[in-house]
Amino acid sequence: MNSRLKILLEAMAGAAGGFVAWAIMEPIEFLTSDTQRLVADAAAWWSLAIFGAIMGSAISAAIGAVEGLATGSRRQFWRSVVIGAVVGLGGGLIGLYFGQVVYARLQPQPAGGALTVSLFGFLQGVVARAVGWALVGLAIGVAQGVPSWSPRKMKHGMIGGGIGGFFGGMMFDFIGEIFQMGGELSRFVGMTITGAAIGFFLGLVQDLMKQAWVVVLRGRNEGREYILDKAVSVLGRDELVDVGVFGDPSVAPWHAAIKLDGGAYVIEDLETSPGGTLVNGQRVSRQVLREGDTIQLGATKILFHEKVGSAPARRARDVSATPSPRVPAVADNICAFCGQEKDPRTGDCACTPVAPPAPGFAPAMEAAGATPGTGAVMPRLSEMPATAAQARLVGISGPYAGQTIPLSGEVLTIGREAGRDLQLSGDGTVSRRHAVLRVEDGGYVIADEGSSNGTFVNGVRINAQLLRSGDRIRIGASEFVFEAGGAF
Repeated sequence: MNSRLKILLEAMAGAAGGFVAWAIMEPIEFLTSDTQRLVADAAAWWSLAIFGAIMGSAISAAIGAVEGLATGSRRQFWRSVVIGAVVGLGGGLIGLYFGQVVYARLQPQPAGGALTVSLFGFLQGVVARAVGWALVGLAIGVAQGVPSWSPRKMKHGMIGGGIGGFFGGMMFDFIGEIFQMGGELSRFVGMTITGAAIGFFLGLVQDLMKQAWVVVLRGRNEGREYILDKAVSVLGRDELVDVGVFGDPSVAPWHAAIKLDGGAYVIEDLETSPGGTLVNGQRVSRQVLREGDTIQLGATKILFHEKVGSAPARRARDVSATPSPRVPAVADNICAFCGQEKDPRTGDCACTPVAPPAPGFAPAMEAAGATPGTGAVMPRLSEMPATAAQARLVGISGPYAGQTIPLSGEVLTIGREAGRDLQLSGDGTVSRRHAVLRVEDGGYVIADEGSSNGTFVNGVRINAQLLRSGDRIRIGASEFVFEAGGAF
């Protein structure tokens, strides 16, 4: 599942967990006294601790179920549910117990035991409860990182769970006061909202703070997203690995690993499968990953994403430390397909077919062949002559790497469906009608056409943007540099 769906499901699961906790505890008078006194005796403290344990366990188990579903593994699912319930139980017990200590210290109590009804006193009580429930949220957040034993996920979970618990605790008193609800209804609304808030903010913080992630392009879990939140993330067919590649017998249980090494994400083949590990179609033993790289294990293709600016500058040793059998496809003067040096004047190479130039963009696309293994229609350089005064796109990664695409018309349509001027049919992350590039006021503007995965310019997702020479455009696994030529 993608990140937006996961956030929504975690919010819904948290609300369901809050409801289950309410349904369990509401009939037990020992746990739901409506008295307005502060907790003072041992029995009341125990009731509060049990209240927190049940609420923490139910909400944590429900959110853990979504975390388990996100992996696509049945064993991971039950592991996340059980660990979430156990850690949430202990965390809820301790969190609400100590939260009540904070509540008791902050909540005003005038002589006679009646709570003040002043605005300041009410707000003070709201903050006191919010702090207490935030501690429960912290414990629930930590529980989500325990199954994978990821310190980063625990930290992000604490932040999101704490925010959600604080928000839910505030809403508990506000809603009860505004709508003049009795204790039973107030607890139902308050616990449900608290669960939803914890689930929502927990998922949101994890998504906002992720540095690198992968998306399955083709295979059993197509479209599923995995956040790389550990120093070493293992990819394979085993149900307990970090990135599950299931249903493909050519993938080993532990097939490859993505490691965070000196600020760079590096993939290493674990040499457990005859098919090996491929990056951008080339077999590798160790390879530094960059935004938009395509990893292939067996028949499964996985797209690597990294936030722009999240990693420091790559050190030279990252590429040279471990020899790689592949021919680098990054040099501008080398063809990505035949490996031969390009003609410095025309850009042609040994594999460029000789054909009469065709005007416009669409004829060149129709005459073009397809690159083996990608299914993407490829433009041929000789069929689309570019002049020095003509704007163009230069492919730097993906199936169009090394290709020059002149912008000779007023409009260039981009997408996966047949009939698009620039057809990216082999990339599952590209929408059928993804983007359009058109001439406006003497310049070129690229506009997203409501695509699922977005259009990016210089690493930023855009709706529409005027292009300048040197801008980097990313659509799915393909990345291009816009060159204005002499037209601007």
